[in-house]
Amino acid sequence: MPTTSGEKESTTPSLSSTTPTSASTPAIDKKIESSSSSTWLLPVSFVVLAIFLYYYLNDVPITTSDAEEKVEELEDTVYSVSSDTRESILLTSKELKLYNGKDGNPLYLVCLGRIFDVSAGKTYYGGDSGYASFVGQDNSAAFATGEFSMDVANDDVSALNLGQINGVVHWCEFYEDSEKYHYIGKHIGRFYNDQGEGSTELIDILEKSKESTKLDILVKEDRNKYPTCNSRWTSDKGGKLWCSNKGVEIRFPRLKLNLRKNDDGEYDTRCACLTAQEIATLPDIKEYDNCQSKALTCHVPKNEKLKKKTDDKAKQESDETNKKDSE
Repeated sequence: MPTTSGEKESTTPSLSSTTPTSASTPAIDKKIESSSSSTWLLPVSFVVLAIFLYYYLNDVPITTSDAEEKVEELEDTVYSVSSDTRESILLTSKELKLYNGKDGNPLYLVCLGRIFDVSAGKTYYGGDSGYASFVGQDNSAAFATGEFSMDVANDDVSALNLGQINGVVHWCEFYEDSEKYHYIGKHIGRFYNDQGEGSTELIDILEKSKESTKLDILVKEDRNKYPTCNSRWTSDKGGKLWCSNKGVEIRFPRLKLNLRKNDDGEYDTRCACLTAQEIATLPDIKEYDNCQSKALTCHVPKNEKLKKKTDDKAKQESDETNKKDSE
């Protein structure tokens, strides 16, 4: 196995120790990629994730110009050739299938064409485990769709929305940053050619991830500037919405368009706490039905469709968190 960043040479297993035992496997040493080879995903996703986490975790107010400036810094990174000092192997789909944990072979997982040795997590990825469909093939789309069946495994992420694509990129970062799993190389296929160069489809994914990050920053700024209402929902009475009004200016509950589209490609609304001036000047602001314009609390009839959508999203986020925590 090639040396990965952060590992000591003395503790790195030899390449031959991870070679599949099948006699039909081509000689891997003929496919060692030079240390000056191009890589697209690693530097971009590091920058993308770092920018988002800095602003999100530190609750830093962001302006539109700040967001645009940060995203502009990613432009050259996406289109430039960045060096990766790690040597890496290149595997075809046929070769990759042999790394399924059987016959003493290691477990190789692929995320957007990048191969990681996840043998240390054989409880999760080996045999008939829940995530077995991720090894021996590129099943990148499942990081967003949750379809873990071997019958539907695929690497086509073209139908995913911006948020889902960004989620897949972040999953790749999870494996890249893991001390438990190790980078091995690249899969020759949709995302890398036989020289280890990133495809136009991979570049397009990184572009979309960049746009999603920009939108994440703008959404964060929007929620900082126009705070979300407090809410309480019950299945029998519906919802209660109100603003805390801890500041100098009185704020009122209003319907405001979200900046990000939902899974159906439409813009939902959210309850935002707005001042009288903001209500008068911002576009597409609406009052809640049966709620007086100066009311500080609004009562909304139960909306099962909205509640179900909220519950489904919460469950998806919980499942993703549990998967990471379990590893």
